[in-house]
Amino acid sequence: MNGKSMAWYIGFAVGILAVVIICLVVRAVQKRRGVTPSDYDERQQVQRGAAAQRAFVTLLLLLCVNGIVSGALDVHWAQPGVDSFLCMFASVAVFVVECICRDAYFTVSQTPRSGITIFTLVTLCQLPATIMHAVDGDFVADGQLTLAVINPACMVVFAVALVAILIKRSRDKREDEE
Repeated sequence: MNGKSMAWYIGFAVGILAVVIICLVVRAVQKRRGVTPSDYDERQQVQRGAAAQRAFVTLLLLLCVNGIVSGALDVHWAQPGVDSFLCMFASVAVFVVECICRDAYFTVSQTPRSGITIFTLVTLCQLPATIMHAVDGDFVADGQLTLAVINPACMVVFAVALVAILIKRSRDKREDEE
């Protein structure tokens, strides 16, 4: 089992399940408050669609490059599955940053403060595992990136989104002052 115990796989599945449950609870709370995804105005929906296209193209390009590097050049830079997750993280980062920069990430009724809080919490939650894996030297095994890089990759995606929100807020405040 790739050197991982059954408990590790169960923990991974439980972690994904916890994220899904948290997302469903947040969605239910938002719905109860009257905030729904349909609160995006037409301009935001167009911008989100364009960002989704860019993210999809990014994912396709990264997967093609990975396929060429892994298949044609026989260079395996990451363990199976890890390479796909890293490509997906990069694609999600493109989508989130594009939406933030074009005022299409938050609905009309949402404030960036909730995003700042969530992104900060997720970034900080990934920090202990990242430090633990760095101390143990778990990021690379046999010349390949391991599953241990998923935590820092997730942390980087959320940190990039957090920085994008903070930069956008700063620019918006400067524009309002002028």
